[in-house]
Parts: sequence; structure tokens; C-alpha cells
Amino acid sequence: MLSLDQFRAQGIISEADTETIESYESNRSHYRENNFTYIPIPSSDKYYHVTDEELRDIDEDQYIPPELSMMAAFERLEKHPFLLVDLFMDFEYPDEGDQDFVPSGESNYDIMGETYTASEVVEESDSLLDELSDKESYAEKQVNDILWFNEERYHILTLADVNKRRSRELFYHVLSEFEIELSNLIKSHYPNSIIPGVKETEIERWYRAKIDELEIHITEHMNLSSLLKVGGKNEEIRGSFGFSSRSQFDEHLGGLNDLRHKVMHPTRALVHDKQDLEDHVDRVRRTQDVLKTLEENKPIDI
Repeated sequence: MLSLDQFRAQGIISEADTETIESYESNRSHYRENNFTYIPIPSSDKYYHVTDEELRDIDEDQYIPPELSMMAAFERLEKHPFLLVDLFMDFEYPDEGDQDFVPSGESNYDIMGETYTASEVVEESDSLLDELSDKESYAEKQVNDILWFNEERYHILTLADVNKRRSRELFYHVLSEFEIELSNLIKSHYPNSIIPGVKETEIERWYRAKIDELEIHITEHMNLSSLLKVGGKNEEIRGSFGFSSRSQFDEHLGGLNDLRHKVMHPTRALVHDKQDLEDHVDRVRRTQDVLKTLEENKPIDI
């Protein structure tokens, strides 16, 4: 069963440069010269759009926990210019769902019987550390940990972060899992490697391997587009993925080859705009759906 649990937003977020309402105007030229687009002002729930020279609101939905799944983060990013991680923020999960969460304010800490927010700990850190220096080692560690988090409190997720290596690994993981499953189905239906409609170049590569006494199936010389073509023509293979017609199969999975080309060229950007992101996320979700259907249709071993 395909799992993407290992891919989390924290793997692609970037440390954010933030400002305050009082400071952002004097620093605008710095951000413009360094090609920044968004300058978060989280203390006022605002951000400054450098290109449009406009102050705008940060929506509550733009705050995410760092452990949010990467796919859920991508889907949320489709609706916003950027997402923001505040390491001091707590979240509530009403239905324990990965995407169903709401910010619930700052984290609270119990230090020597007193309750402090994370910001209060930072503000009073000098006096707290003086008081704790010869008392509770755990409480002292708490204060120092909060101070450390404060140094990198805010992180941002933009379209540019979707082009990072870890994002590419997620897309590759989904594509490779699908390609393996499709290849295995084709092998089971054509065990002798005689498959109608295979490209001559692929047959030639397979034949040369046979001459060299490499007993491998022809699918190992086929690219994804060829595998999709064979799978779409075969009624039983299509049915294993839940499709009754070739047109359904092609329409549902036709964009995978384009995604694979982008994933396999690491020097090229995966996304240039929101439409690219929406297309890629949709392709991944569709692939997850058909892999789930395939898993459900597999015979149960007794």
C-alpha cells in the first residue's frame, strides 16, 4: 500500500524573514533588491507584498503545523500565496484529520508552577534563567529550548519550495510505485514478452539483452508512456485499476508521463505557477486512488 507519511511540510519549508508594522517600511528596498515577494508581519497578522507594494492580511488558514503532510500543504498552498509555520503556535484537530485543524493560540508552558506562553518565556528569559540557575534543570532546559525555537520561530512555504528535492522525491515515489504495479500486471498478462504495439526501439533493446543472455522481461525496456499504452489497451489490466474503458484510463492517467518528465529532470522547475501545482497534486491524488483500487482488487492470499 502506497504511503506518503514520510513526506511532511517540515522537509521543504524555509526560514522566514519577518518584520513588524513599525519596521517593514524602512526595509522594503532591501527585500526588493533581494527579489523577495512576501514579507510576513505575523505579530499583526499581515504581510507585505513587495511587488505590488501592498499590505495584506494573513488568513488563519495560512498557518500550518510543520508536521502537516506535504500533500495537504500543497493543497492548502493552492489557495494562498504562501503558508506560514509558527513554532510557538498550537493547533486543535477537531476530527483528528490531517487537514482538519485550526490554530488555537500560543503554546503554554508550566515553569515552576506558573503558566507562561512561549512569548512570555522569551520576554522574561533573563529573570527566569537567573531564578532557575541552581534549581530545576528540566525547567531551565525548557527555557533554553524556547529561546532556541525563537531564533527560527517562523518558516514560510511558497511555490519556490515545491521545487525542492524533497518534493521531487514525493512525486517520484508515487510515480515509481505506479510504474512498478503497472509493469507487474503487464508481465502477468504477457509472460513471454510478446506484447502487441510495443515500440521497435524497445523490442530491439530487449532482443539485444536476450543475445547477451539476460533473461529479463520486455517491460524493463519500456518507458512509462509505453506501459500506459499497453495497459490502456488491455481490458483486464484496465479493470484492475477500476476502469471500464480505455478513454477513462487515458483521461485519468494521461498526465503522468508529463509529470514523470519533469520529475526526472532535476535542473528543471517542477512548478512555475499555481496551475502547475494544481495539476501535479491532482495527478498524484488520482494515482493514489487507482493504486488503492488495485490493492482492493488483488486476490487475498489464503
